[in-house]
This record gives sequence, structure tokens and C-alpha cells, in this order.
Amino acid sequence: MPAGTNPGLSIVANSSAPTINYQWYRNTTASTVGATPVSSGSASLTGQTALTSGTYYYYCVATAVCGANPTAQSQFFTVTVTLDPSTLPAGVGSLAGRTCFDVAQNTCENLPANVRSQTNFALRTPQTTASTAPYSGVQTYTFTSRAANVSNVRYELVRTAGNLTASQLIDPATPLSGTLQPGALANGSSVNLEIKYMNNLNTALAGTSRGDGAKITLYIIYFNGTQDVQIKTVISIQDCACCGAFTAAGVFKVFMCHNLGANESLDPFLTGQAGLHGAKYKWGTGVVALPMAQDQSTPGGISGWGSIGGTPPNTALDWDMNTANPCPVGYRVPTEAEFAGMISNNTWTAKLAPGGSWTAGNSNYSSGKMVGSALFLPAAGVRAYTNGALSGRGNKGFYWTASPASTVLSARLEFSNTVAENVTGGNSRNKSFGMSIRCIEQ
Repeated sequence: MPAGTNPGLSIVANSSAPTINYQWYRNTTASTVGATPVSSGSASLTGQTALTSGTYYYYCVATAVCGANPTAQSQFFTVTVTLDPSTLPAGVGSLAGRTCFDVAQNTCENLPANVRSQTNFALRTPQTTASTAPYSGVQTYTFTSRAANVSNVRYELVRTAGNLTASQLIDPATPLSGTLQPGALANGSSVNLEIKYMNNLNTALAGTSRGDGAKITLYIIYFNGTQDVQIKTVISIQDCACCGAFTAAGVFKVFMCHNLGANESLDPFLTGQAGLHGAKYKWGTGVVALPMAQDQSTPGGISGWGSIGGTPPNTALDWDMNTANPCPVGYRVPTEAEFAGMISNNTWTAKLAPGGSWTAGNSNYSSGKMVGSALFLPAAGVRAYTNGALSGRGNKGFYWTASPASTVLSARLEFSNTVAENVTGGNSRNKSFGMSIRCIEQ
């Protein structure tokens, strides 16, 4: 039943006594042990409109007011409360798990079926974000607490787009809602949710594009000491490459849909979202120089910029992806040659949010470029190598390559509305600049 409504429960007590007293109880298990008295005076349950989402068990004890006051207990009633999690305030924490699946059955938007990155939903081997293709129909999602007061951690799976219902997308072995951690979850601790998708989705979603494929929103809901809050991620299933571009003639490579450090629950193709810009990184270090929140709240110089985010290696060798890879498992920083191939083999199209511009501004999140039809790069600006001050947000995009030009310089991808996309020649810059990273699949 929806949150905010009272369960429609009532009992009938068979007794000749002139008066019958009623006492209702609620519990989190089908047991009288530890049950809480909640409502009295009526054969119908009342006063239960403040329930949060979850499963509750009710029963009633009827007492006849006569003689020895005999009692009788009703059966247990199971009540599952659901809520519209989209109405809850945003919480804090991280939610990791695979969020895009390509069934790879047909050509989509002139892109051939990419069997190399296919999800085979008939495979039932549990996987995590560290798993490689072929991806299976059983995926693990991990919520990590980032606050001191986190308890009663629950989840909701809501179908938000496509022609299939949630029950046609999610295997019955995975309930569409449930509790992951009934008690407190310490700051930094994690809980896992294993989602089993239906095993027929390769055929059920064959022929769907990014626009008409299935989308499911996974909400993690928890109590923060004051109220329920939520964080979410959107899961897309389609017969189309998730995100990527051609890096050579006929060679399509998968990229992450978001800049590293961005909010991965956001639509990666919708301009005007600050959460798409991501964090800033120095070259070769493998650690964040400025998290996205700080990058957006502190546009001026950064105290101690020379020592934060690691020290770029004094080497003319490529970025070491074995010991300093900032990307998730299965991804790495693209090379200069891959970005050059991406420039030569895709149509680049300037894209603006309604009312947006390509004018540099500390809070201009409206601009970026589409690369072909399956990759969007926001114009997130750059941090100066001398003091970390921001410039160019909304006017230019700067993305590190894994290819150095010398011991102190490295090639970068640069674009703007007036400057053609380029990655060679004058675009070798000091490794201590803070730039965006868009990871490519290994």
C-alpha cells in the first residue's frame, strides 16, 4: 500500500459478551515477541498513516469483558508499505553498480551491434563493477554510507521508461522493494543488493534504442536521524551502444557515459546538469585533485594546489595504468591516438541547454559537444597548474590523454564552440593542470 495511508484491517470477534476490547499490535516479524501496541478500542486498525516503506506484521487481541475475560488472538496480517521515493530529499552516500546494458542484437543509430560489450541476460553468474564482458543478468549494487546517522536502509526498484513493466524486467527472485540494513549502518560501511534481471531481455528488448529502451531507477532509502532520504541511479537496458565513439574507421570503442567523479545517476546526454562535470585530476597520479563539489564551490585559487591530488610523475612514458589508473576496473584513460581517431571518425556537434551559452562562467553548466550519437562531453573548464584557479567552464572542455609530450607536459583533448577539436601540437600542457577524465573501456 502507498505510504501515508492507513492499512484497511479489521477483525470480527464472535462473542456474546456485551463489550469487547480490542488491542492491535505491530511487529517487523510474524511474531508476538517484541510487538508494539499501536491501536485500541476498535475492531478496525487506526492511526497508522506515518509508516515508512517496509514490511509490517499486525495482529489483534480481542478481550471479552465478562467472567474470566477470555481473549482471542487474530491471525497475522502482512502489510507492505511503498512510497514514491522521488519525493524524498536527496541523501548522501555512494551507489556503485553497472547502470547500462546493451543487448547487442541489431544495428542502432548506424552503429553495429557491439558484441564485445554485450550483456547476455541468460547468464546467471553474479557480477560486480569489476566484472568484464559478457555481462550477466545478475548484478551487484553497493551502497556505501557517507554520513554518521544512517539506519533502516531500504531499496525500491521503479520502472521509469520503456514498454516493459518492472515485473517484466526484474526476476521474481528479486523483490521490487526490501530492507538491506534494518539497524544502523556505520559511516564508511557498505551493504549490497543483488538484482536478478529477467533472462529473456536480449529478445524482449531487441530493436530498442537509447530513447525507447527500458529504464529502471534504483533508489536507496535510509533514515538520517530526522527523516527518510534517498540516493538513486538510473539503469538503462537497450539494443544500442551505451556510450562510445569511433576511434578509427569501423572501430567503435565503449567509453564511460559520465566524466570521472560525476553523478552517474544523471542522464549523460542531457545538457545543463552541473552533476555531469565531474572531478578534476592532475596527469598520471591516479587520485582526485578536486572532487566535483569542491570544483564547483571554489572557483578561485586552491591553497596548496602544488601538493594536492598527487605529484605528476616526471616521466616521458605513458600514464601507468597498472599502479595509477584513476578509472574503475575495466576502464583506463584514453591515449592521444584514440582521441585523435575520435576527432577524425565522428561528427562533433555543439550542444546547449535551453537558454545556455558558450560564455565562460563559474556556474555555466549548459554547454558541451556530442561525439557522434553516443557520447556527450561537457565543457567543464580547467584548473590552472600554478594555483588551481578555474577557467573556461561553459566555454571549453579539457580532457587528459594517457600520452605525455615530455617529462613535464602531456597531450590533452581540447574543444570549444569556436576552436575545433584538437589533441596534438599546441595541446601539450603542464601535467599539474586539473582536467576532466573520460575513461575508455580496456
